[in-house]
Amino acid sequence: MQAEYDRIQGNYVKVMEALEQAINLAKTHEFIHEEALGYELAAKFYLDWGKEKIARVYLIDAYYGYAHWGAFAKVKDLESRYPQLLNSILEQIIVSKTGVTISTNPEETIVSSSNGGSAALDLATVTKASQALSQEIDLEQLLRRLIKVVIQNAGAEKCCIILSKSEKLVIEAIASLNPLNRESIEIHSLLKSLPVEESENLPLLILNTVIQTQEFVILTDARQEHQYRNDPYLVKHQPKSILITPIQNRGKLIGILYLENNLTTAVFNPERLEVLKILFSQAAISIDNAKLYSQVRNNERQMTQFLEGIPVGVAVLDPTGKPYYINQKAQELLKTKVIPGVVCEALSNIYQAYLNGVQKYQSHPSIPDNNLSNSPRDTTFILEVNQGDETILIENWVTPTYDEQGDLAYAILAFQDITKRQQTERALRQAEEKYRSIFENASEGLFQTTPTGRYISANPALAKILGYDSPWDLMSMITNVQEEIYVDCERRQDFKRLIDQQGEVSGFEFKAYRKDGGIIWISENARAVFNEQNELLYYEGFVVDITERKQAEEERIQFVQRLSELNLHLDEALDSEFELTDAAARFVPHEFLSFLGYESIVEVQLGAAVQKEMSILFADIRDFTSLSEDMTPEDNFKFINAFLSRMEPAIVDNYGFIDKYIGDEIMALFGGSADDAVRAGVEMISRLNEYNQTRQRPGRPSIRIGVGINTGGLMLGIVGGKNRLDSTVISDSVNVASRIENLTKNYGVSLLITHWTFMALEDANQYAIRIIDRVKVKGKSNAVTVYEVFDADLPEIKAGKLITKTTFEYGLMQYYLEHYSEAAKLFQECLDRNPTDQVAQIYLERCLSKMS
Repeated sequence: MQAEYDRIQGNYVKVMEALEQAINLAKTHEFIHEEALGYELAAKFYLDWGKEKIARVYLIDAYYGYAHWGAFAKVKDLESRYPQLLNSILEQIIVSKTGVTISTNPEETIVSSSNGGSAALDLATVTKASQALSQEIDLEQLLRRLIKVVIQNAGAEKCCIILSKSEKLVIEAIASLNPLNRESIEIHSLLKSLPVEESENLPLLILNTVIQTQEFVILTDARQEHQYRNDPYLVKHQPKSILITPIQNRGKLIGILYLENNLTTAVFNPERLEVLKILFSQAAISIDNAKLYSQVRNNERQMTQFLEGIPVGVAVLDPTGKPYYINQKAQELLKTKVIPGVVCEALSNIYQAYLNGVQKYQSHPSIPDNNLSNSPRDTTFILEVNQGDETILIENWVTPTYDEQGDLAYAILAFQDITKRQQTERALRQAEEKYRSIFENASEGLFQTTPTGRYISANPALAKILGYDSPWDLMSMITNVQEEIYVDCERRQDFKRLIDQQGEVSGFEFKAYRKDGGIIWISENARAVFNEQNELLYYEGFVVDITERKQAEEERIQFVQRLSELNLHLDEALDSEFELTDAAARFVPHEFLSFLGYESIVEVQLGAAVQKEMSILFADIRDFTSLSEDMTPEDNFKFINAFLSRMEPAIVDNYGFIDKYIGDEIMALFGGSADDAVRAGVEMISRLNEYNQTRQRPGRPSIRIGVGINTGGLMLGIVGGKNRLDSTVISDSVNVASRIENLTKNYGVSLLITHWTFMALEDANQYAIRIIDRVKVKGKSNAVTVYEVFDADLPEIKAGKLITKTTFEYGLMQYYLEHYSEAAKLFQECLDRNPTDQVAQIYLERCLSKMS
């Protein structure tokens, strides 16, 4: 009743929903007669609507429903009124053994029987099975049901369903009875679309015969068929009964059914096939419908994916403004959850704005909401939508769709947030206005010219530079810049050549004519502009008047020439000064001056001094007096200079400088780390060892030096009188360093350092060091701890000291504890292992003296 009411009201959507609900309820409660009536009413509804294909499906369901109920009068009524829709099943079938006839004559009933019994297939069973197939629109479920019906009612053990797909035959289903449970059906492959020609599950020779003739083939005993004896499948599996029949709809082959029984011969016969054709005809229709349904569902999915994928909100509304469909983007834009069939305020506002626009468009003052046939086909407008504290602009497109009576069926809404676009456009306009303002008010001359030399655009500054009244005056009068602007036409060619090579030029200078004939200097920056085809469109850039700068450059060149002449003698004087400065640095080191804050010796003032923490190194040649006695004064100087020249690089390379030479003695200062001084002392001894290798001739004895290093505070300064100045260092630390150097003679070692230097080392472990003694040096009341650094000793001496280092230092500790006997043993052990150790020998003698 509800469906009929909605049909009268013209609400087709509700009619479809009501009919489906009535049919499903009747099916659920097994009211066969009401279910058949529902199918008939649905068929009439779709037939009146012009949907004949859908009406045929429902009418066939009604036909089988009435037959299953036993209402043969109703069956005959449907045959007489709708023969064109039932032509696929109204065919005459004569089953010889039972006398059952299916008639296509409208005057005959659906069933006439000579004995009222049933044949191989009972008509009621066939009808029920056909009805069940007609209800399936999902292809997978349809194939499952068709397999079950065919195997159960045709006596088959194996079933293959082959369907046409993309104009090729593919296997869409393979099923067989479970060998352990004959009531169970196993489906091995479903909707896999296996190519027929690649399959090993079918006798391809027989199948090709059916495909070519489109006629069924029945083999009562396939093993005895000589025609197909070479078929690989038959040879391998030896099946008994085989039935292969085409499945056709409207004369078109849509598939092939393959049935097989391996237990019994002659299972399939023409009589059973004729009855099965009822199932096949319905199966053909159902398969076509299922394919159509699958395609529709696939199209719907694709359309939904497309609508969900586009970056635009899309909604479909009915004539009252209720949504059928809305994509996710639309809901994001509206910031609301939209439910189909439920009015959404945001969508209603857009729809109402569309209706209001239509009313303004039409000539009459108002129109009903559900009749918009005179409206424009689509409408675009912009709305402001409030989203909490934010207001956004939405651009809307509304396209109405009408039914055959000209009434609005639904409206398609498409919309997108254009807030950012509007902001961008507004910013672009502002930028254009700003650019125009900059162009008009720039102090540089801005331009665009064609490759041939005609101005496309020019600003007022360019016109002013070239002496024209306005940009229009300039552009109208100048037709070739090479001939009318450039004083030297070759410079224009240079400009083109550079811009062809680099794409742009910067600081390109040339002389230009002004309108009054005057000549000015111009500096130009420009670039070439190309289109998408890499064709040159124009040159653009800016120019500045550099006439004053050029004049200033000329004046500067002249001035420089005069100044060069004046400075010629000054350069010679400076060269002399540089030579004097270099010579002075040999007497007063640059480092010394730098510590005092002077750059030149000329600036030195008497009494200038500075306090620094430094390491002081003293080095002295042992027994120099004895050595010099055998040399002439000239040889003495040569010897001293040869020695000092070899020692100086060791000091300089380790960031020190020589404060003074005192005869054969060297005093050096190190303002960096104490490590610099120690490394310099080690290197000096190493260099001396190398030097001694060259003094192997008779009369040239080896040279030995002693090096003492101390670290502490000192004063650097300038001392002297009015006519004689000298640089000096005053400090107790200097005296200690000198005394330490003297101690090297007493202990027979090359390099000694104080404990102040030892404590200032970054890592004392990287040196070969051992403690020597605590001594009171001259001028010091407190004892000073002295360490020996023996890195530069000859290899065999160094190795001996390293081996006995622990024993020596332990013996030294016993000595200071006054355990002289134990200390003597330890020192003796050192001498046994290293007889050249003079320090161990000294301490052994001290121990023996203390013990006596």
